[in-house]
Amino acid sequence: MNAPKLGRSALRVGPPVVTRLAGAVAQVAVQVLAANMVGLWAVAVYGSALAWTRVAGNVVAQGYPTQILRDAARLDAGTGLALGTIMRKVAVATIALSVLALAVSPLLVRSLPVGSAYVVAGLVASAGAYAILRCLSERAKAAGGAAKSLYLEFVVPPAVVLMVLIVLASSGRTVQSASHAAIVVAAIPLGYLVAALGLAVDGRRRFVRLTSADPDFNVRLAIIGTTNPSIGAIPLLVAPAFVTVEQVAWLTVGLRLVAVPTLVFAGLAAFFAPRFSAAAAADQFDRLKVLFTSSQALAATVYLPAAIVLLLFPEVALSVFDINAPAASTLLRILVAAQATNAITGLTSEFLTMADEEAREFSATSVGAAVAIVAITSGGFVFGVNGVAVGFGLALAVRFSMSWFAVRRTLRAGAARTTGLTEVFA
Repeated sequence: MNAPKLGRSALRVGPPVVTRLAGAVAQVAVQVLAANMVGLWAVAVYGSALAWTRVAGNVVAQGYPTQILRDAARLDAGTGLALGTIMRKVAVATIALSVLALAVSPLLVRSLPVGSAYVVAGLVASAGAYAILRCLSERAKAAGGAAKSLYLEFVVPPAVVLMVLIVLASSGRTVQSASHAAIVVAAIPLGYLVAALGLAVDGRRRFVRLTSADPDFNVRLAIIGTTNPSIGAIPLLVAPAFVTVEQVAWLTVGLRLVAVPTLVFAGLAAFFAPRFSAAAAADQFDRLKVLFTSSQALAATVYLPAAIVLLLFPEVALSVFDINAPAASTLLRILVAAQATNAITGLTSEFLTMADEEAREFSATSVGAAVAIVAITSGGFVFGVNGVAVGFGLALAVRFSMSWFAVRRTLRAGAARTTGLTEVFA
């Protein structure tokens, strides 16, 4: 990849990346306010609730967001997917999950820093709202609305939570009770619904015509859509069983700080994923290679400078959250190192799913999830919060390395099929 082409890619991908960065900063702002005006306990509640919401939301989404993005990117300009059928399937899944969640609520409340049926109810509501938001957002990204969809998906929801926290803090209340914790958790689906409404209105303006969308249920995409975010959430789901509430807060803050550069990858994905899909549908494997190489270089460019700063000055970053414990700085350094494989390998998951190679991505995410469960749980049991972080890093290394090798195999196979010259990618 030569410098001029990389420079042009960087300029074109700038708006979605900046927008996604704004969303990451908004999430950090929520936790800074919670830590300084309400207490670290609020950070632990919010982090755990958000982790459960993302996992449950991707379960009820059933892999449809990925299918929507892949299929919509191959439509003519001005044409969008009608999502009524998919939304009904999401609603049915949400109802089913609600019944299940209430049945196992005693188990769920023990895995949260606050034990409350109100919190469980909020998580269920958040799951459905998050799934709806994801479907609408992927449709907009496929139609070229990456920056606006990222703004509504990632900036608006934490802004709503931020306003709720400001009201709580100004009233002199804390969230160290079930009712106040429920208020914080309830703000999560409220933010998602506000953003979903904005995307629905944008869709009415953006699309000249709609085409029916009733894709068959894809088991692999459904599992990938659930497993990928679950790997990132497992540390916060497991940690409360082994560490103190204060350490859960450290972990929440550390993951969020590391996520500021890594979540910018969502901005890169919003730009590159529709292009991956269109190029794969046209069997343009030369273009696929150029796109993937560009995305990989940009991902490393985004992550490495921020990683160096966090490795050298973790105390400064943590002090913003009123965290001054040396152990928290060590934890942050481990988390920074843990994400290195993700940054170096690039947008592997998006490439494989958009290129109709979900079977290979399914293998990588399944193995990664299994490693995550074993490594994070055993690490937390033996070494506490640092063990959780090390286990998380091991899982990411396995998962993204497998996906990267799968991408290389896909490109080689495509070259062989279209030109017969496998040595081009040797």
